[in-house]
Amino acid sequence: SSIIGPKQTPSRLGASGFFSVNSALAETGANTWPVVGLRGYKLQNASFTSQASSLTPANGRGIDMSSNGTSVIICMHATQTLYQYPFSTAYDSTTFSNTADATISLSDTRPFDCRFSSTGHKVYVSGNNDKKIESFSLSTNYDISTAGSGTLSSSLSTLSSSAVTNLIGLAFKPDGSKMFIADQAADKVFSFSMSTPWDISSSSLSYDSSTSFSIPTTLSDGTYA
Repeated sequence: SSIIGPKQTPSRLGASGFFSVNSALAETGANTWPVVGLRGYKLQNASFTSQASSLTPANGRGIDMSSNGTSVIICMHATQTLYQYPFSTAYDSTTFSNTADATISLSDTRPFDCRFSSTGHKVYVSGNNDKKIESFSLSTNYDISTAGSGTLSSSLSTLSSSAVTNLIGLAFKPDGSKMFIADQAADKVFSFSMSTPWDISSSSLSYDSSTSFSIPTTLSDGTYA
């Protein structure tokens, strides 16, 4: 499955709805969500459920959620930092705390999207300025306060004949064997194979999407992207 979000509004599917982030966290409920490329879900009949308190700091650009829905991670341009915010009730944005309980300083000056691995043992951030992915191993799954030192991939602009120039969205195949990148400048999705699952140093370009999108910005769990 895949999800393409609107410009400058990274988004994620949760178990109970569709979550997006800009200056605040919002949740869309019902049984359908506004997505493109996700089988079985359509834009119609989606309804706005709630909006959490404004984020501190503002200018959020990427979002992902722990597997149990008790926290979200959001990367911020202004501070070059990854923040983790708790929910007191899983998947309920009305119980969202706008005070982060953990942070990670990032190397890129324009971090844009973030993803947990499917098991929560790693977290990844896409860097729009350097065209690299930064990864952190977590000693406690889905807890970024337990992160080790960051590891950077090679520049993705050097791994593609058509060049990744505006790295925005980020997603992984659930088994960690592939990584998907949305390029806003090329209006394409790039697929990278990893010979060692979840190891960004083993990436090599395996597919340059022939399908163009209108300003792709966000991807989610690519099982058939």
